[in-house]
Amino acid sequence: MATTGTTTAALERSAIAGLSGHLGGGDLGRNANPYSWAGFSLLVAGGLILASAYLVFALTWLAALGLAMLILSLILLALARSLPSLPPEFGRLLLEAGVDNIAAIVEELGIREKAVYL
Repeated sequence: MATTGTTTAALERSAIAGLSGHLGGGDLGRNANPYSWAGFSLLVAGGLILASAYLVFALTWLAALGLAMLILSLILLALARSLPSLPPEFGRLLLEAGVDNIAAIVEELGIREKAVYL
C-alpha cells in the first residue's frame, strides 16, 4: 500500500511540475510551442469565463463553455509536452483535408437551403 501512495504522490508532483513549466515558469517567448500558447490562452480565458458565468451571471450554458475551454487547454498543454513541433504546413494540410471532407458530405447530402438557427 505504501508504494501506491508514493507512486501517486510522485505522479502528482510530476504533473504539477509539468504544468508549472507552462504556467509561468516556462518559456512562453517567441520560440515557444504553439500548443503552449493556445493552451495557456484557453486556460486563462476558460477560467475567467467559467468563474464569471457561474458565479456572477448564473448562466449554465456559458459556464459549460468555460469548462470546455479548460478541458481543451489541459489537453493542449499536455500535447505541448508530448508532441514534437510540427511545421505549420502540416496543420494547414489537416485543416484543408477536413474542409474537403465536410464539403463532400454536404454535397453528397444535397443540402441546398441556408441554415436557420433559432
